[in-house]
Amino acid sequence: GNAVKFTPPGGHVTLRVEQTDADEELLRLRFSVTDDGIGIQKERQKSIFNAFEQAEASTASQYGGTGLGLSISSRLVQMMGGKLEVESEPGKGSCFYFTLSMPFAGERGGDAGMEKSAAAADFSGKRILVVEDNDINREIAVTLLEGWGFKAEEAVNGKEAVEKFLDAPPHYYDGILMDIKMPVMDGLQATRFIRMSEKEDSVSIPIIAMSANAFSEDMKKSMESGMNGHLVKPIEVEKTRKLLQKCIK
Repeated sequence: GNAVKFTPPGGHVTLRVEQTDADEELLRLRFSVTDDGIGIQKERQKSIFNAFEQAEASTASQYGGTGLGLSISSRLVQMMGGKLEVESEPGKGSCFYFTLSMPFAGERGGDAGMEKSAAAADFSGKRILVVEDNDINREIAVTLLEGWGFKAEEAVNGKEAVEKFLDAPPHYYDGILMDIKMPVMDGLQATRFIRMSEKEDSVSIPIIAMSANAFSEDMKKSMESGMNGHLVKPIEVEKTRKLLQKCIK
């Protein structure tokens, strides 16, 4: 999207996927998007991956955008085990790229393996509430979940999450992803409120904790408050998928 936006009419945008290495278990693939657009000054090339940062102060007014796209993309690539990088020169264009190690299909291989993998992450028709006060973390989680077919709704703190849950019809939500540390009301308090409410699905709805801490004490507190599982941030794609499969029928 950025490559198209910052490349004038008559320019070129190229997407490439190239094999760089392989062993018996993993294949390394390099993904790149190259354009011959306006380019980025060297001193700005690191800061553009920060939230709300753009190459120039006039970028938003001239081209639009929030300055969140590259930050979110960078975090998504990081969650998959890679690093988003850039090579650019003003007036000559940019190349954004990352490399990932991808496992080969199992013994069955081929289409059967891909169909099994796709089916494993298909939550079509399921509705989930994402409770997170950090805008970028919330956007990343929603992007990931919607890619698996979820209908994702959002709350920015525990109090808002409790209100949304209580106002919705029974079994409206199939699950809740709950951040632990939030203003107004934290995730542990919110989970206790939900569990102690007299709503029909208050005990049965799966609630999964999201926390920056992986200590056993934090996980213990999550479970004691009534949660069904615990994810450590930044959340990892495969672990998240497996836990959601386990908790949400």
